[in-house]
Order: sequence, then structure tokens, then C-alpha cells
Amino acid sequence: MDQRAKNMLLRTWNGKLWYITYYDGDTQDGKRNDCFLAYDYTLDRNTWDAEASKYAFEGRESWLWNLVLANFGDDLKRCAANYRAKMTPERVLSMLTVEQMGNWSDRAYNKSGYLKYIRPAMVDTYGKKWPFIYALQGNNKAFLTYFVRNRFALLDAKYGTSSFTSDNIDLYMSRTNADAADTLRITAGEVYAFGYGTNNSPNLGNSGIVEAGKTAELKITGAYTVNDPLRVYGASRMQVLDMTDAADHLKNGLDLGKCTSLRELNLHSGTEGSTMVAEHRQLPSAQDGEPKKSATSQDRWQHLHGT
Repeated sequence: MDQRAKNMLLRTWNGKLWYITYYDGDTQDGKRNDCFLAYDYTLDRNTWDAEASKYAFEGRESWLWNLVLANFGDDLKRCAANYRAKMTPERVLSMLTVEQMGNWSDRAYNKSGYLKYIRPAMVDTYGKKWPFIYALQGNNKAFLTYFVRNRFALLDAKYGTSSFTSDNIDLYMSRTNADAADTLRITAGEVYAFGYGTNNSPNLGNSGIVEAGKTAELKITGAYTVNDPLRVYGASRMQVLDMTDAADHLKNGLDLGKCTSLRELNLHSGTEGSTMVAEHRQLPSAQDGEPKKSATSQDRWQHLHGT
């Protein structure tokens, strides 16, 4: 993938404000140099391409970029927020799949593919046949749409920007500064990040990127009253939500309406305190093949399903 240390010109006239000119761009949005759609939207700087025997991103060892990552984390989050205020998936896809693709008819794509990939594989061209028919992809609109939308959502979660903070669970807690941290354990249904915050401080904690099927922990600290709503982000990508070590401080309501992929919810008190029981209509019934629940959460499961 072309980026960062490759195919970019960095310019400044005062040493403070930098301008970036990006060029080439023939390997982006999941496409590799050999024209294969080799990468999913989840790739990052540590993605290893076993087939190519190298990291997916060119310039991974760039001193300049590594120093930026090591020293300017808060600035990157600020820049991400400013960027997303203007650059939306809809705007990007409108440019790529409407304005630019709109300049070419389907016949033009078909003719181009025939001349570049199909005919050279069938008829001697410049003295031989060229086996590049695998690079025939049409206009690539379906994959491009899939890649852009999911990539934006994933990086929004990583940097705590844009729609990430509206994909939330609303809850209330009553706790003091002296209380031990309340721990939420979240199992990801897909590669994503999770976080929490309030209206006035939207990014108090973030798990970082979590692989599908792996469990992340969010530790809630500080003083809150029943008038301070907390928001836990990444609701639609949660597969399991374990609030065993937070149940004692839960008060009033717990809104799980956006947890569209949730399969298991544990609100069992980890001490002798009371336990809040919530209903979530997305949870499948036991007859749907859900794994057997542990003894500590079985009573919660029965309440959730009205049994």
C-alpha cells in the first residue's frame, strides 16, 4: 500500500505548517501492486503479507512517521476529528463512484479490460501472451463502497471521532473518586474499538483496536451521580457485554437499544450488592443454539428471556 514514506511529498515554508502532496495511488483501498484485492479494510501498519513476505504498508520503518506516532498521539486525534468534520464516507464515495466513475460508461470499462487483460492473455502481444487476466475487476464499485464505509467506521472508533460516539449504550452510575474502578469487559463481534465518555468529556477511555472474538476492558473511574449519564461506545459491534464488576454502581436505566449484535449480557453482581436486570430483544433464545450459560449468569439469562 502506497502511503506515508512512499508516494508523498512533504513541504513547508516555515517549519510549522506542512503541506502533503500525494501522488501515484495505484495501490490503495485494499489493492496490492500485483492488482489483487489482497487486503481487507481492517489492515494496519502491522499487517503482515505472508504471500508477499513483507508488511502490507510501504514505509513501515519510516523514522519520520514512527516519530510522529510516538510523539503526536493527541494531535493525530485532533486532526482526525477536523478531517472527519469535512470528509465523510458519503462525500468520498460520491467523488469516487459518482463523479469520477460517471465520466466512464460501462462499455469503456469493458473495452479497457478487454484490451489490457483479456486479449493479451489470448493473443500474442509484443511477442508473447500475458497472464494478467486476474487483474480484471471492472469498475470495482461494490468493493470500494464496502471498503470505504467500513474503513471510516473502524478509524472513527480508533480515534474516537464522528459517528463512533453516537453508537452508544446510555447508563447511569453512582460512584465516588475513592471507589475502585468499575470494569466492563466487551467481546468484539468484529474488528473494532470501544470507549466511554460523557456529554462534556466524550473521550474518557478507549480500548484501542480489538480483534473479532477478543475481549477488551474499559475501566470507569472518577465520581458520577445519577444525573451524569455515561456513554459506552461501540454498541453495535458488541457480542458479549460483561458488567459483573460494575453492576453494583449501576442506577436507573440501561439503554441497550443500539446493541444489535449482542449475544450475551451479564449483569450479575460480583459482590453481595444488588443486581440490575435489563431486557434486550436482540438476544437469541436458548432454542436458537446459544451456548450454555455459567451458573453465575443463569438467573440473569432467565430474566432476560422472561423465563
